[in-house]
Amino acid sequence: MSAVPLMRARYLNSLANWLDEQGARADSVLADLGAPSAIREDDDRIIPIRLFEQFVSRGLRRAGTLQWGYRAASLNLGSYGAFGQRVIGGANLFASMQAFCKLANSEYSEAAFFLRETAECVWFCRGPIAGDPTVAGQTELYVASMMIDTIRISAGPSWIPRAVRLQMADCTSVRSIPALVDSELYFGCGTLAIAVPKALIAGSIYRRAREEAGGPVDAAT
Repeated sequence: MSAVPLMRARYLNSLANWLDEQGARADSVLADLGAPSAIREDDDRIIPIRLFEQFVSRGLRRAGTLQWGYRAASLNLGSYGAFGQRVIGGANLFASMQAFCKLANSEYSEAAFFLRETAECVWFCRGPIAGDPTVAGQTELYVASMMIDTIRISAGPSWIPRAVRLQMADCTSVRSIPALVDSELYFGCGTLAIAVPKALIAGSIYRRAREEAGGPVDAAT
């Protein structure tokens, strides 16, 4: 594995498109960073995560808002290349969540997604997001939006999680995000985690996965 953390350009590009909509001229942000605008021509291109972080930091200052993380994650899951197609193509919610966890590293080399079972639910989790708190917070909101969209494949487009654990500090604007407005939010947690009721998970596939794992689901993939 490369020592330089890498990711797909599609996440930088989604922010770039959003910045253009705000009149913030994304190409000029790239130019300031010495990066070619050609990055925007190929969503599957591999770029350093550091470039993404610098672009987020400068771009948010240009736009004057911290709402990018949720608003920019508007791509249909099917547009995330082979990763998105595999997630959408899961036989049921549990299979889609497993695919998300397993394949996320093809999008982002520092991804750390896993499922954790409790008596009441299965937590859909993402490990610690390092870096500048502002950039990490926006990355967390983007990831949370993707995770919720994955659950909504089975639960329906209006589904809202009952409980969400967030790594970021308490933030009033996050409490007003439509996908989280009725959720019980916990801030300052070690992992991002979204509670998924077991009733949403296909029983036969879920039981077989437990049997193959030899016990409760608690596997980092």
